[in-house]
Amino acid sequence: MNKSAVGSIQLMVTLFVSGLFIILSQNYYSESSVSLIFTAISAVVGVIFTLLYFVPTIIIIKNTEKDFFAFARAVSSKLFVAVSLFYALYFVYVSGILLKKYADGFNQTLNPDANALVIVFVLLCISVYASNKGISAVTRCGVFIFVFCLISLILIYTGNISNLDFSDTTAFASVGKDSFIKSLSLYMSLGFVAVLFSGVAGRVKSFKVKYAVIVFAIFLLVVLLYIFFVVFALGKYGNQQNNQLFLLSKSAHFDNIGGLDCLFQSAFTFSVFITLSLLLIGLGRLTSKSNSLLIKILFAGIIFAMFVCMEFCSNNCKIMFSIYCFDVVTFIAAVIIPSIYIIAFRRKLNV
Repeated sequence: MNKSAVGSIQLMVTLFVSGLFIILSQNYYSESSVSLIFTAISAVVGVIFTLLYFVPTIIIIKNTEKDFFAFARAVSSKLFVAVSLFYALYFVYVSGILLKKYADGFNQTLNPDANALVIVFVLLCISVYASNKGISAVTRCGVFIFVFCLISLILIYTGNISNLDFSDTTAFASVGKDSFIKSLSLYMSLGFVAVLFSGVAGRVKSFKVKYAVIVFAIFLLVVLLYIFFVVFALGKYGNQQNNQLFLLSKSAHFDNIGGLDCLFQSAFTFSVFITLSLLLIGLGRLTSKSNSLLIKILFAGIIFAMFVCMEFCSNNCKIMFSIYCFDVVTFIAAVIIPSIYIIAFRRKLNV
């Protein structure tokens, strides 16, 4: 394997880290009673759909050894102009949403007086540097962060074992259709990692589908354990709070040692860093100068501007923060457009 090539498992664990921000930044419960079963079902369905979102790009890779972006550029450079504009807007949109959630979480859990603009600016600068090093460097870093995040989550979960309380039988009650749809939508937002995959998978050497299945099986286990501990360790009060994984990290303890919120904040920051780096690499590949540092700096500036707009106009732009809007646009980017290319240019899938 050449130095620029990326192994399947290396890329998939990096995408695992990117997907972690969905767990870390969402509030999955808002009612006085929570259904463990229905929430678990929505998590399983969400992860399965995420795996299905990978299928169009995998078909293209298996037949052409190109990811979707490279294939779309090769079959029609004129059409790719419009397609690249859509994906550029999508990546900037995802970046803005991600940074808004991160800034809000940072202020709520760590330092209410921190300047969000400064925090985001520094994080973007670091991500620009990492993305300029290339996908291989980012995924090598992603492997180490993957191990750190897994260890952190294991410590947070095991530190809450003594807090488990199974007396609340309402956790197994049924929920209304609206609540189930909302929970399912939150987990299906994980599908954005499939769009990341479609833009950065061109460097993968002999992609193996089994690694995607294994990594997302681990991801599903992490999510199901998260649901279990939120329901039975935090109780009704915790179910209705924001930043529930942060609350779990605060309540975790081993004998006289308590509070693992530093692990939560580190995992959250690493997850955002990796995601931004992959998004910037994807944005760069939409241009003819994918290795240009100037291009990445330009896109980072656009992302920062998007974040500023979201930060100061959030009350007037609620549709932008809607999880349903996010899911619809993600489905179009991950499945609809690549599938159209597969159908329209099926004769060229062996180029």
